[in-house]
Amino acid sequence: RNTMNRIAIAGLAALLSMGRADAEKTKKAIPLPTTVTPVKPVATPVPCPATASLEIGQTRPVAFDMMSRKEITNEMHVHHAPANRPYHVDLTFDGPSKDAKVIGLHYVFNPPAGLHGDIEKRYGKPTLAPADSPEDIWNLPACRVRLRYKMLFTAKENTPIQEEMWVEPLSFPLKAPAPPK
Repeated sequence: RNTMNRIAIAGLAALLSMGRADAEKTKKAIPLPTTVTPVKPVATPVPCPATASLEIGQTRPVAFDMMSRKEITNEMHVHHAPANRPYHVDLTFDGPSKDAKVIGLHYVFNPPAGLHGDIEKRYGKPTLAPADSPEDIWNLPACRVRLRYKMLFTAKENTPIQEEMWVEPLSFPLKAPAPPK
């Protein structure tokens, strides 16, 4: 038994010394870097617009699930007014098929929603804000969408009566906004 143990230990020692020798050769064969390249911080991705969990590109079944609707219709335009929420939304699908995708969202918020400040906190200053336009526009390339925002005021008191927000694919042509009423 002792002889077998000595042979096993001797074999293990030989393997370990061979491993050390190979490791020494490897160290000499691979040059180590002399300078360290600093790692650039990775930007946190911008959260994409998803009010009421509805998003551009969602399939019809997912959108209907987000609206808590059991019956899925094949309409191209669907109106959704969630209970106990200060807004309603109109969804536009790219066709009447079951696998159609959401290509437009139009939200109408009752005052005092105050969305503009929240949108600016999330996405910064508007990408486009023409001086003569009642809309502010944010292009969000990471989300592949454009967000348009407009606030409507009363003519006499100039108090807000409604806020509107559109979410649409960046690929859509930018339409001239309708003149204020």
